Amino acid sequence: MISIRSTVAVAILGASTFRVAFAQPGSPTGAILGDVVAAVDGRPLAYASIIVEPGDRRRFADAGGSFVIGALPPGSYYVRVRQIGFAAHDTVVEVAPGARSGGGRLRIALQVIALRLPRVTTFGDTSKIASGRLKAPACVVTGIPDSTSSPQLSALFAELQKNVDRYRLLVEEYPFRFAREEWRILRNGAGYEQTMNLDTVVYNVHDMESRPYKPGSVVVWTLGPHGTPQQYMPLPTFRYLGDSAFQNTHCFEYVGEDSSGAYPTIRVDFRPASSIRTPDLEGSVYLDEDRYIVRRAEFRITEPGRVVPPISELSVTTTFREIVPLVPLFDEVRYRRPVYKTGIEAFLEVDRLIQYKFEHGAPGSREIF
Repeated sequence: MISIRSTVAVAILGASTFRVAFAQPGSPTGAILGDVVAAVDGRPLAYASIIVEPGDRRRFADAGGSFVIGALPPGSYYVRVRQIGFAAHDTVVEVAPGARSGGGRLRIALQVIALRLPRVTTFGDTSKIASGRLKAPACVVTGIPDSTSSPQLSALFAELQKNVDRYRLLVEEYPFRFAREEWRILRNGAGYEQTMNLDTVVYNVHDMESRPYKPGSVVVWTLGPHGTPQQYMPLPTFRYLGDSAFQNTHCFEYVGEDSSGAYPTIRVDFRPASSIRTPDLEGSVYLDEDRYIVRRAEFRITEPGRVVPPISELSVTTTFREIVPLVPLFDEVRYRRPVYKTGIEAFLEVDRLIQYKFEHGAPGSREIF
């Protein structure tokens, strides 16, 4: 039986150079301090993401748009500032050791972006493509949408990438434990649902990270509990959409505005290259129409008939909540497990987030140096 399983060179745009010397007297290191604001009115931009290279130091600004990246050896650093709905800003900073003198606090002003997308309305019904009743266009030109030939889609994809990057930043730099309810449901051919099991389980977020994406290898073989071979699909995660291997082997398409959920959203579909003949992943991601934060992501297996034994579908849908403004975290994960072509039953699992607790400080907490 197949199952879904969870398993435990830089471009500087308009760069300017600042010299900063923030540290305790006698300290051999320095720090970068700054504030992120909106260029149009100067209002603070809460929880912007700050990336400092080299060293790959990554933090969120606090609720007032301020940030501190400390314990930096003297030298030149690239500072990258990102916020959903605003143009990216990159700059160069020179860090020197010593007391608070000879430098200044950075003030980074971000420009609002305005996406001008075609007015197309959809209602989020992906069942026809998933079931094979409607054939999706062939995927030939893969990769990140080109800004020259598809400027609107390219700009929209940049907002999607920011969502993925902020999700990664949350998971990788702010470790937390969480509890969730896990419902396992059996649905028969008449549509009747019976709850088979209900658990409340506590996890460390890093225990939930899935197997890295490999083109055409989303269904793998492993040994079962009794040493018998079995197939499973490692849980696809939102992070796949920011994986270069995934991007380079998939096509992305703006579908339109969707009003079927609680929030009006912008829908982007993705599907694997036509050259991939083995089971892979297709689906849709939905961004808030006004704020561009992710609301939902759907993954479906392609070529389900090539699974042994063949199945009719396998899907994972994740909805997201904001734990602080514009920082997404999974809220509910709904799995639709195999429906064998020789049977009529479906297995569903619904996992709902109950609570979470950060181990070393939440997004926006000040860095100690």
